[in-house]
Amino acid sequence: MWIATKSTFCTAITVSLLCLSTPALASEQSQTAPEGKIAGVPYVQDSGVLSINGRDVNLWGIERLAPDQQCWQAEMAWCCGEYAAMALKHFVQGRMVECEIKEPAAEGLPAFAVCTRNKGQHKTDIAEHLVSFGWALAKKDIVDNPYEEFEEDARENKRGAWSSRFQSAQDWRDGIQRYISESNDDSAQTLEPPAEEPADVGAAAEVAEE
Repeated sequence: MWIATKSTFCTAITVSLLCLSTPALASEQSQTAPEGKIAGVPYVQDSGVLSINGRDVNLWGIERLAPDQQCWQAEMAWCCGEYAAMALKHFVQGRMVECEIKEPAAEGLPAFAVCTRNKGQHKTDIAEHLVSFGWALAKKDIVDNPYEEFEEDARENKRGAWSSRFQSAQDWRDGIQRYISESNDDSAQTLEPPAEEPADVGAAAEVAEE
């Protein structure tokens, strides 16, 4: 049985991601926030963690794709994890972001927070945006997770990773071939190695600007 690993065709995307946000920009623009809140222009780490004013936060309520994760359309693989990171970086690049801590940081780990991108008077929940466009999943261990309805809509409309067959980030990291299908059937499937890079994976990396 073939176990999927990161393909070399993802490398070019990784290089381009490094240009989308810089720590310098994040440190130059910030504002004072009340205790329990963080505000500023974020730097997005490769793992998807936001760094604001020297503090790292994870987006609460969602499961991101692994940075090196691949998805499959038929037998062809594409770098959905890197496109998901690109979607996040494009969405917050140069924007003021406010985060409210939901779960304090454990030792050595970032806190979990609900973060919004501010554009004038309009605020957009960043996690909701990622889930809505198929670049993250609602965490199943949270009762009444507010992002579940947005995941369902993304799945039904085949947005982002839902246009393909893919694993949970944990299964990808563990090398477990258990795939999430359109019918939400998590049964394991056997794949053949992709013959080539899909011709147009860019179309799958739709990023909404409001």
